Amino acid sequence: MANNIFSVVTLKFKTPEAGEAFADKFGNCDMLDMELYKYLGFDDYPSRSEAIDHGGAKWFWLHDNPQPGYGEDETEVHMCIESAWYIPNNLFETIAKQEDCSITGYAEDEYRNAWTLFEFNQDFDDYEVYDSFLRDDTISQFKEWCIDQKVDLNLLYEAADDPGIFEDEIKGGELIREFLIDALNWSNVFFHDMPPEFTYTYNDLTLIREELATI
Repeated sequence: MANNIFSVVTLKFKTPEAGEAFADKFGNCDMLDMELYKYLGFDDYPSRSEAIDHGGAKWFWLHDNPQPGYGEDETEVHMCIESAWYIPNNLFETIAKQEDCSITGYAEDEYRNAWTLFEFNQDFDDYEVYDSFLRDDTISQFKEWCIDQKVDLNLLYEAADDPGIFEDEIKGGELIREFLIDALNWSNVFFHDMPPEFTYTYNDLTLIREELATI
């Protein structure tokens, strides 16, 4: 995994006021990269071991301040955090417990070599690293889903040779995303702000093309 990890996060609160109160805790520092450390109780930059113990990564900071008022009931807060090597899982767990909220999101590295989906709340934390969203055991399901959706499989087969064509001409990332949500029941919250082309890797295209070649 690359050094820089980008976590795109949705926090779900019980009321809009609770979300706004959380967001109001940020934006008072002179330096944006101190905001999360201040939240955790540090007056200055923590040592590497302190950052790992309290945050889960050797450094982590906000890309911008949390933005409240999202979702149908306006109880969601969105934010993006950059961290070193890993998602700041200890930070997410602390926020979920202190703020009585649930956290879902995804993380990508700077080279698209690995992905992480995660969920944290009062008594549950889980995350899994993916090198591909489609797995060997879901490729046949994806093909059948495409047939049901009347996707041109010949065009899909040709596009699976080239990531650019796959994305631009047949919107392959959107196809995979819809398949994951509609057929595999993934939450669409995980894909907040994720570009469609980030829902597949070169390995996915290889698996798709090999599966379609058996038709």
